[in-house]
This record gives sequence, C-alpha cells and structure tokens, in this order.
Amino acid sequence: MINIPDEIYTTIKSQLNVVPLLMVGEVHGVKNNIEFYAQLIKLFDIDTLAIELPKNFLNTPNGKYPLDGRFSKEISELIGQTNLRVIYFDTEDTVASWNQRDDQMAKNFLAEFEPSNKTLLVAGNYHIQITSIVNEKNETLYPMGLYLKQKLGN
Repeated sequence: MINIPDEIYTTIKSQLNVVPLLMVGEVHGVKNNIEFYAQLIKLFDIDTLAIELPKNFLNTPNGKYPLDGRFSKEISELIGQTNLRVIYFDTEDTVASWNQRDDQMAKNFLAEFEPSNKTLLVAGNYHIQITSIVNEKNETLYPMGLYLKQKLGN
C-alpha cells in the first residue's frame, strides 16, 4: 500500500470535497503506475477514471493501440476489475498542435465530467500542469490542467 503522509492525505481528501478531481501525471508505459492508480482509487473512494486515450480507442482493432505506453494489459485489467466509470478524453485529431490538443482534451473531459463523482484523471506529466510551460523551442504551451483549473477552480 502507498504511504501518503497524513497532512497530504488530509489535503487531498478535503480538496476532493471541493473539486472532486485528482489529476495524476505519468510517464506513459510504466507498469507500476497501474498499481498506484488502483491504490488511489481505493484510498480516496474514486468513482470515475479519466484516461488519456481517445473515445475511438474502444473500436480500435487489436494491435492498433497507441504504442507510447498509454494502453496496457494492466490498465485494461484495472478497468475490467472495477465498477469505475471511464472517461476517454484524448482527441481523435493527431495533427492538432499541442495547445489545440490540450484544449480539446479538456473540453472532452469536461463534457463527461460529473461533479457528483470523484474522478482520478491520468495523463502525461506535461498535460496535468496547472500553469503555462515554455518548451525548448521557446513556445508557450497551455496544458489541459491549466484549462481545467480555469473552469473548475483549484
């Protein structure tokens, strides 16, 4: 079981009562992530899992899953072993700019987000940032987390 210091646990628990959304950043493809998510789901009584996969992912033939590690046997098992509602929020458009993609991912998520449910949102580390980011090309990026903070508050 994960060991969360009492102060952090209490903060997360109280924040989930204000905005029932816990965003967790990940490096795609790390198998230990799934065990961590399962523990968070149990620890914080999570009802909904939001994952960075497109809706059409459900209709993708075997072998056509994203190869960047976002999909795995383990995430499939986690979804299958729980009664979680699942939100697939990634954009279908692979040619969108980074900012367009993150804006659309936020819109996709918000279209299905139910404030009465506690939601664990899992996305790449950059996507959950709540401030703008300047990349190596000196471009300003506006992550999905920033859009969500603007719409939902802290």
